[in-house]
Amino acid sequence: MTTMPKFVLLWTDTTVWALVAFTLAYAAMVMRSPNLRASWRKVFRDAPALCSSLILALCLVITMADSVHYRSALKPAAGAAEGSVIYDSVTRSGLDFVLSDLVASREVTYSRPLDYLSYRRDTVTINGQPQRVSPRLLHGGAHLSDPEHQWSSDLLSRGGTGLVLGLVLAAAAALALFGLLARARHAGFVDTAASVWRNEGEIPWRAALWTLVVIATLAGITISLMGAYHVFGTDTTGNDVLYQALKSIR
Repeated sequence: MTTMPKFVLLWTDTTVWALVAFTLAYAAMVMRSPNLRASWRKVFRDAPALCSSLILALCLVITMADSVHYRSALKPAAGAAEGSVIYDSVTRSGLDFVLSDLVASREVTYSRPLDYLSYRRDTVTINGQPQRVSPRLLHGGAHLSDPEHQWSSDLLSRGGTGLVLGLVLAAAAALALFGLLARARHAGFVDTAASVWRNEGEIPWRAALWTLVVIATLAGITISLMGAYHVFGTDTTGNDVLYQALKSIR
C-alpha cells in the first residue's frame, strides 16, 4: 500500500493561496455587480489587455502548482516498527513533481541550449597527442548513439511532434471557445466561428485565440524537447535553466 506524502504549508504558500481566494471572491463580486462587469468589459475590449490576462493566468497556474509542498514517505528501514512512517527531509512542490526529470538531469557545469556537449573542455589523449575536447553531457542528448549525425534530425523530429501537439491543443481550445460563445449568443457554431475570425463583437476573441496558439505551440515544442535535452542549457552548477525559470515565476 502506497503511503501518502506529508503535506507542508509554508508561509509563502499561505500568502499565495490567500491571494487566490481574494481574487476568486472579487471575481464573484464582479459577476454580481453590473457596474463592475461593465468596467472589466471595457478592459477586455482591449486586445493587449486580454492577451496579457491569458499569460498571467498561465503564470498563476504555475504558481499554484509550485505552492503545494509535501515530503515524500521513505521506504521503511530494516527492523522498523510496523506502521511507522518516516518522511523525507527535503520539501518538494507539485511543480517539482511534474518537472522531476529536469531536477534529476543535473550536469557538471555549463552547457548550451539543446546541446549534447558540455561547455567545459577536458584534456584527453588522441593518437598519442593531448587534445582539449568537450565531453558528452550526462543527460542532454544522452540517447544519441551518433550525435554528430543524429542531433539535428532528432531536434527537428521532436520539435515537429511538439508543434503538432501544440496545434491540436490550440484547436481543441478554439472549438471549446466557439461552442461556449455560440451557446451564450444563441447562434450557430459555424456562424460564431466565422464571427470570431472576422474579429466581430466587443471582445477581441481572435487575438485571444492567436495568443493561445502561440502559448500552446511553444509549450508543445518545449515539452517534447525537454525530455531529452536542456532546452535553455544548464548553469554553472549544472542545473537545468528551464526548471529554474519556471520556479522563478512564483
